[in-house]
Amino acid sequence: MSSTAVTLAFSRQSRLKPARAPALGLGILAACTMLLPQVVAVTAVVAPLVAPSVLLLLLPPLVVGAGLLAVGAVRIRPRPGTVEGVERNPLRLGTAIQMRSPSRWCCW
Repeated sequence: MSSTAVTLAFSRQSRLKPARAPALGLGILAACTMLLPQVVAVTAVVAPLVAPSVLLLLLPPLVVGAGLLAVGAVRIRPRPGTVEGVERNPLRLGTAIQMRSPSRWCCW
């Protein structure tokens, strides 16, 4: 899943449904936080000798992101009876698939 696609989809949804903005913002934070371990994993494959340095460099933002996610999840937990209908495709997977198409891989 592309963090850019999640950010784009969730920001559009938050404009349409402002009441969901805190949860959608938390989803954007989660997508961006998950990008950090992906960077470390790719670095470990491409340049194994550099991976430990990258891990040490990205560990603080990963911990901060995880902490903010934990605090946010507790703070925005829905109260009983306040949950609206669930969307079938909140991530708009079509957008995400386009973002991860093979044509983009050539520049990676």
